[in-house]
Amino acid sequence: MDGLLLCEKTVRDIPIFLAAVCDGVGSTQDGAYAAAQTLIMLHKWFYVLEQTESLGLHFLSRMKKINTELSRQILNQDLKAATTFSAIFMTPDWYYLIHVGDSRIYGWKDRCLVQMTQDCVTSQGELCSYLGQEKSADFMYCEGRNEYQKYLLCTDGLYKRMDPEFLKEQMARVTKRNMKKIQKVLVNSVISGGEQDNITVAIIINEEGGQG
Repeated sequence: MDGLLLCEKTVRDIPIFLAAVCDGVGSTQDGAYAAAQTLIMLHKWFYVLEQTESLGLHFLSRMKKINTELSRQILNQDLKAATTFSAIFMTPDWYYLIHVGDSRIYGWKDRCLVQMTQDCVTSQGELCSYLGQEKSADFMYCEGRNEYQKYLLCTDGLYKRMDPEFLKEQMARVTKRNMKKIQKVLVNSVISGGEQDNITVAIIINEEGGQG
Protein backbone atom coordinates (compact mmCIF):
# COMPACT_ATOMS: atom_id res chain seq x y z
CA MET A 1 0.00 0.00 0.00
CA ASP A 2 3.08 2.24 -0.01
CA GLY A 3 3.98 4.62 -2.82
CA LEU A 4 7.16 6.53 -3.71
CA LEU A 5 7.72 9.44 -6.09
CA LEU A 6 11.12 10.81 -7.11
CA CYS A 7 11.32 13.35 -9.92
CA GLU A 8 13.45 16.25 -11.10
CA LYS A 9 13.53 18.91 -13.81
CA THR A 10 14.97 22.33 -14.57
CA VAL A 11 12.80 25.44 -14.51
CA ARG A 12 14.31 28.71 -15.73
CA ASP A 13 17.81 27.26 -15.32
CA ILE A 14 17.09 26.22 -11.73
CA PRO A 15 17.20 22.48 -10.95
CA ILE A 16 14.29 21.34 -8.77
CA PHE A 17 13.75 17.96 -7.16
CA LEU A 18 10.71 16.39 -5.52
CA ALA A 19 10.59 13.29 -3.31
CA ALA A 20 7.39 11.99 -1.72
CA VAL A 21 6.30 8.88 0.13
CA CYS A 22 2.75 7.71 0.88
CA ASP A 23 1.46 4.84 3.00
CA GLY A 24 -2.13 3.76 2.44
CA VAL A 25 -3.79 3.46 5.84
CA GLY A 26 -4.07 -0.23 6.64
CA SER A 27 -7.40 0.08 8.40
CA THR A 28 -8.99 1.23 5.11
CA GLN A 29 -9.52 -1.42 2.45
CA ASP A 30 -8.74 1.02 -0.39
CA GLY A 31 -5.69 2.64 1.15
CA ALA A 32 -3.54 1.72 -1.83
CA TYR A 33 -5.86 3.75 -4.07
CA ALA A 34 -5.43 6.85 -1.92
CA ALA A 35 -1.62 6.54 -1.93
CA ALA A 36 -1.42 5.96 -5.69
CA GLN A 37 -3.84 8.76 -6.63
CA THR A 38 -2.06 11.26 -4.41
CA LEU A 39 1.26 10.63 -6.12
CA ILE A 40 -0.27 10.59 -9.60
CA MET A 41 -1.82 14.02 -9.07
CA LEU A 42 1.38 15.39 -7.54
CA HIS A 43 3.45 14.03 -10.43
CA LYS A 44 1.19 15.74 -12.98
CA TRP A 45 1.50 19.07 -11.16
CA PHE A 46 5.28 18.84 -10.91
CA TYR A 47 5.82 18.28 -14.61
CA VAL A 48 3.75 21.26 -15.70
CA LEU A 49 5.31 23.55 -13.09
CA GLU A 50 6.89 26.53 -14.86
CA GLN A 51 7.69 28.95 -12.05
CA THR A 52 10.18 29.10 -9.21
CA GLU A 53 8.72 32.00 -7.24
CA SER A 54 7.01 31.15 -3.93
CA LEU A 55 7.52 27.45 -4.54
CA GLY A 56 6.71 26.44 -0.98
CA LEU A 57 3.36 28.23 -0.90
CA HIS A 58 2.42 26.86 -4.31
CA PHE A 59 3.38 23.36 -3.14
CA LEU A 60 1.22 23.64 -0.01
CA SER A 61 -1.71 25.06 -1.98
CA ARG A 62 -1.47 22.22 -4.49
CA MET A 63 -1.42 19.57 -1.79
CA LYS A 64 -4.57 21.00 -0.22
CA LYS A 65 -6.26 20.89 -3.64
CA ILE A 66 -5.04 17.32 -4.17
CA ASN A 67 -6.55 16.32 -0.84
CA THR A 68 -9.85 17.96 -1.81
CA GLU A 69 -9.89 16.08 -5.12
CA LEU A 70 -8.86 12.81 -3.48
CA SER A 71 -11.59 13.20 -0.86
CA ARG A 72 -14.14 13.84 -3.62
CA GLN A 73 -13.07 10.73 -5.54
CA ILE A 74 -13.27 8.57 -2.43
CA LEU A 75 -16.73 9.87 -1.58
CA ASN A 76 -18.09 9.54 -5.12
CA GLN A 77 -16.79 5.99 -5.49
CA ASP A 78 -17.89 4.99 -1.99
CA LEU A 79 -14.37 3.90 -1.05
CA LYS A 80 -12.77 3.42 2.33
CA ALA A 81 -9.41 5.03 1.74
CA ALA A 82 -6.81 7.25 3.39
CA THR A 83 -3.05 7.74 3.15
CA THR A 84 -0.14 9.36 4.89
CA PHE A 85 1.99 11.82 2.93
CA SER A 86 5.53 13.11 3.46
CA ALA A 87 7.35 15.10 0.78
CA ILE A 88 10.30 17.39 0.31
CA PHE A 89 10.70 19.82 -2.59
CA MET A 90 14.21 21.13 -3.17
CA THR A 91 16.07 23.77 -5.10
CA PRO A 92 19.86 24.19 -4.76
CA ASP A 93 19.28 26.75 -1.98
CA TRP A 94 16.01 25.84 -0.24
CA TYR A 95 13.84 22.95 0.84
CA TYR A 96 10.07 22.92 1.35
CA LEU A 97 8.55 20.11 3.39
CA ILE A 98 4.91 19.01 3.66
CA HIS A 99 3.79 16.21 5.93
CA VAL A 100 0.55 14.50 6.98
CA GLY A 101 0.45 11.29 9.03
CA ASP A 102 3.24 9.09 10.36
CA SER A 103 5.62 8.48 7.50
CA ARG A 104 8.90 10.29 8.11
CA ILE A 105 11.62 12.48 6.61
CA TYR A 106 15.06 12.67 8.22
CA GLY A 107 17.89 15.05 7.44
CA TRP A 108 21.60 14.29 7.89
CA LYS A 109 24.09 17.06 8.59
CA ASP A 110 27.45 17.16 10.36
CA ARG A 111 27.06 13.55 11.57
CA CYS A 112 23.68 14.30 13.14
CA LEU A 113 20.43 12.64 12.06
CA VAL A 114 17.38 14.87 12.56
CA GLN A 115 13.75 13.80 12.28
CA MET A 116 12.27 16.66 10.27
CA THR A 117 8.63 15.52 10.54
CA GLN A 118 6.38 14.89 13.52
CA ASP A 119 4.27 11.73 13.76
CA CYS A 120 0.57 12.64 13.74
CA VAL A 121 -0.60 10.00 16.20
CA THR A 122 -2.59 9.97 19.45
CA SER A 123 -1.15 8.97 22.81
CA GLN A 124 -2.51 5.48 22.06
CA GLY A 125 -0.54 5.38 18.81
CA GLU A 126 -3.52 5.83 16.49
CA LEU A 127 -3.13 7.86 13.32
CA CYS A 128 -4.98 11.17 13.67
CA SER A 129 -4.10 13.01 10.44
CA TYR A 130 -4.22 11.69 6.88
CA LEU A 131 -5.21 12.51 3.31
CA GLY A 132 -8.53 11.30 1.95
CA GLN A 133 -10.95 13.25 4.14
CA GLU A 134 -10.69 17.02 4.00
CA LYS A 135 -11.31 17.60 7.70
CA SER A 136 -8.78 14.95 8.75
CA ALA A 137 -5.68 16.42 7.09
CA ASP A 138 -3.54 18.56 9.39
CA PHE A 139 -0.77 19.77 7.09
CA MET A 140 2.67 20.30 8.58
CA TYR A 141 4.69 22.75 6.48
CA CYS A 142 8.23 23.98 6.97
CA GLU A 143 11.02 25.40 4.85
CA GLY A 144 14.69 26.17 5.29
CA ARG A 145 18.13 26.42 3.75
CA ASN A 146 18.98 23.27 1.83
CA GLU A 147 22.05 22.54 3.95
CA TYR A 148 21.45 18.88 4.81
CA GLN A 149 23.94 16.54 3.18
CA LYS A 150 21.51 13.61 2.95
CA TYR A 151 17.80 13.01 3.32
CA LEU A 152 15.89 9.84 4.19
CA LEU A 153 12.19 9.28 3.45
CA CYS A 154 10.42 6.22 4.84
CA THR A 155 7.10 4.72 5.88
CA ASP A 156 6.44 3.50 9.40
CA GLY A 157 7.29 -0.05 8.37
CA LEU A 158 10.95 0.97 8.44
CA TYR A 159 11.27 2.87 11.70
CA LYS A 160 8.89 0.96 14.00
CA ARG A 161 11.49 -1.76 14.62
CA MET A 162 14.57 0.26 13.75
CA ASP A 163 17.27 0.90 16.34
CA PRO A 164 17.88 4.69 16.07
CA GLU A 165 21.62 4.23 16.57
CA PHE A 166 21.77 1.62 13.81
CA LEU A 167 19.93 4.00 11.48
CA LYS A 168 22.38 6.77 12.33
CA GLU A 169 25.36 4.48 11.74
CA GLN A 170 24.05 3.43 8.33
CA MET A 171 23.29 7.00 7.25
CA ALA A 172 26.86 7.95 8.16
CA ARG A 173 28.09 5.30 5.70
CA VAL A 174 25.92 6.36 2.77
CA THR A 175 27.66 7.40 -0.42
CA LYS A 176 26.34 7.67 -3.94
CA ARG A 177 28.01 4.36 -4.76
CA ASN A 178 26.55 2.31 -1.88
CA MET A 179 23.21 4.08 -1.43
CA LYS A 180 21.07 1.22 -2.78
CA LYS A 181 23.01 -1.29 -0.71
CA ILE A 182 22.39 0.71 2.49
CA GLN A 183 18.68 0.88 1.70
CA LYS A 184 18.59 -2.92 1.46
CA VAL A 185 20.51 -3.23 4.74
CA LEU A 186 17.94 -1.03 6.48
CA VAL A 187 14.99 -2.95 5.07
CA ASN A 188 16.50 -6.36 5.85
CA SER A 189 17.30 -5.32 9.42
CA VAL A 190 13.64 -4.60 10.28
CA ILE A 191 12.35 -7.64 8.40
CA SER A 192 14.70 -9.84 10.41
CA GLY A 193 13.33 -8.12 13.52
CA GLY A 194 9.84 -9.32 12.66
CA GLU A 195 8.36 -6.41 10.70
CA GLN A 196 5.54 -7.56 8.40
CA ASP A 197 4.25 -4.18 7.24
CA ASN A 198 5.11 -2.76 3.83
CA ILE A 199 8.44 -0.93 3.88
CA THR A 200 9.43 1.97 1.65
CA VAL A 201 12.69 3.87 1.98
CA ALA A 202 14.52 6.41 -0.21
CA ILE A 203 17.87 8.07 0.43
CA ILE A 204 18.74 11.34 -1.29
CA ILE A 205 22.30 12.65 -1.43
CA ASN A 206 22.58 16.42 -1.68
CA GLU A 207 25.72 17.25 -3.65
CA GLU A 208 26.65 20.92 -3.27
CA GLY A 209 23.07 21.99 -3.78
CA GLY A 210 22.33 19.29 -6.37
CA GLN A 211 20.34 16.13 -5.75
CA GLY A 212 21.47 12.60 -6.53
